[in-house]
Formats: sequence, C-alpha cells, structure tokens
Amino acid sequence: MKKREILYLSIILIGLILIVGYFALTPRKESTNLTNNLLIEFKQSGSCDEISDFWKGTGYCFAETLDGEKGVIVLHPLSTNSPGFIYTTLKIPTTANYLLIKLANLAGKFPLDSFYQHKMKCLNCDSEVRVVVMDLQPFTPTEGRFIITNAENWVYKNLTISHLKGKEVLLVIYSIAGGKENWNGEWLGIGKVEFK
Repeated sequence: MKKREILYLSIILIGLILIVGYFALTPRKESTNLTNNLLIEFKQSGSCDEISDFWKGTGYCFAETLDGEKGVIVLHPLSTNSPGFIYTTLKIPTTANYLLIKLANLAGKFPLDSFYQHKMKCLNCDSEVRVVVMDLQPFTPTEGRFIITNAENWVYKNLTISHLKGKEVLLVIYSIAGGKENWNGEWLGIGKVEFK
C-alpha cells in the first residue's frame, strides 16, 4: 500500500470510531443542499445558521456569495501530505443512482485567499478532489477522483452509487494537494451534495 492510501484509510477509520455515537443517535437525511441543512463544527463567516446538523471536518463555511453560489464550504489541504476533508454519515435513498456534487476551484475568488485576491485569476490553479462513499457493512469504499480547474467555475461531478441504495454510509470529501500543479491555489468550493 502506498503512504497516501494508508493515510486515507487511517483518516476514515478514525472518523468511523469518532462518529459511532453520532451515527447511532442522529436521524438520517437522504440528501442535502448545503445552504439548507449542513452540520458544521468548523469555522464560519457571517451567519451560517441555516447550515446545520450535517457535516464535520476541516472545512470553512463561507456564508457570503462566492462565484454565484451562497453558503459554500471551502476546503484546502492541511499540507502537501495531509488533505482537508469533510465527512458525514447518512442513508442512501432507495431511488438514488448517483451522488452529484457541485464543485469549484476558488483560488483568487474569495477574501480568505490573500495570496491571489489582488492579482488576476489563477488560471493554473486547480483542486484535486477525492470522494469516498464507504459502505459501513461491509467496509467497502466507492470512490471518485476529480481535478477541478480555476477556469471551469462551478461544475457538477457524479459518482455511481446505485449499488448502495438504502445503505448506511460514511461520505468523505477530500481536498488533496495535487492536480496539474502541486500546491498551487487548491481552494476547493463545495456548493451542493445531492442524490439523483
């Protein structure tokens, strides 16, 4: 196993251990628009009150409009070797075939990005995203990797999850140092997470 894979598995296992109590006591939601029902135990700007009871992790809730989307979670890798991440547990709807995620690279597009905010858009910036849907019985992952470039604005990416219909899962979204240029403006915006 590669070091990166061991790191991801370790993070997932630690997350599973930490959320056992949460998982057992929290009612499940079938989908979320991040501006309506998002659990945030990380830093917030302004009022993110409408975003409640869904996610945990290292993200940042930005309540203002970013590139046309309001109530965005912003993720950045913690270092070149440690990803930023958000996670939650939920039950996949019995009608769902796809997990649909609205993503953007936000380098130079929001006030927290002081390096790029007074310069032109960072067209070479990109975000490497890893999405893991972990079936909790048995522990088997379904995952997708995407590169989101700054020039793309908001894009939708999907992951096939029809084999997980009705199952309890752990959903983790990682922002990883990488992409076309490693460690270059990897500010990931997450606008929506929903099932289709």
